Amino acid sequence: MYKLVIGLTGRCNLKCIWCCTPVGLTQTLSFEDFVYSINKYKPYWVALTGGETLLYKDIFRAIDYCKSKRKIVELCTNGTLITKSVAKKLNADVINISIDGLEEVNDSIRGKGSFKKTVRGIENLEKVGKSKRVVIVTALGKLNKNEPKKIIKYFYPQVKKFMLGRVIPIGKAKPEMCLKFKDALKIWASVQRFRINPLLQIRFAVQFWQLPSTAFSGPGILPNGDIAYCCAKINKIIGNIRTTDKLHSTSCLLCKGCGKS
Repeated sequence: MYKLVIGLTGRCNLKCIWCCTPVGLTQTLSFEDFVYSINKYKPYWVALTGGETLLYKDIFRAIDYCKSKRKIVELCTNGTLITKSVAKKLNADVINISIDGLEEVNDSIRGKGSFKKTVRGIENLEKVGKSKRVVIVTALGKLNKNEPKKIIKYFYPQVKKFMLGRVIPIGKAKPEMCLKFKDALKIWASVQRFRINPLLQIRFAVQFWQLPSTAFSGPGILPNGDIAYCCAKINKIIGNIRTTDKLHSTSCLLCKGCGKS
C-alpha cells in the first residue's frame, strides 16, 4: 500500500463549524493498534489525522515508530498546540497546518483566538528550522471563498507551500456551506499569478475539483479502529483493523461520490 491515513483521535481543542470528523467520534486509537496497523498494511506513506493529532498522548512515539520503519510521515494539525518544545520533537516529514482565512474569518470558523495561536505554532517551527516542512491547508467553503490570496500574501515567504481543498458535506459540514463548481473555478483563476513564482507551491486537493478522491490512496483507519471506505465517505465502514485481512490501495477509485457538493 502506498499511503495509509490513520485517525489517531476524535478529540480536538477547537470546534470548527465544518469539521469532517464524524459527530460523536471521540475515541482514541491505542498505540498498540497503531503499530499493528503499520505492520499489517505496510504503507510507504503514513498520514496522521484527527481530531487534533497533538492531543494524542503517543504522538511522538507514533511518528518515531514510523520513521524507524522508514515511512514518510505526514502530520495534520491545527497548529495551536505547537509550542517551541513540541516543535523541537516533531519529526514528521510534512506538517499540514489548517488555516481557513486571516484572523477574523479563520476565528469565525475555528474559534476565537485560534488564528494567533496557529501563527505562533508556525513561528515556533520556523525557530527550530522546520518551516520548510509546513504546508498551509485551507478548506474552502462559502464563508472563506475570498481568503486564499490573503492567506498566501500573509504567510509567504515564511511558508512556501499551500494546499487548497474544499468543504464537502461530511461530519459537521452541511451542503449549504459548500462551494459550487463555478466558485471553485474563480478561486483557481484568482491564484494563478502566484504560481509564476518558482519558490511558491500552490496545490489543489482532488476534492477541490469534485473528482473521485485518490488523495489518500485507499481507505482510512478511524480512531475506533474501523476502516472507512474512503476519505469522503467516512461513515461508510468496510471493516475493522482486527477483522479485515486486506485493504486495496485502489479502493478510493471506486468512491464515485467523493467531493460532490
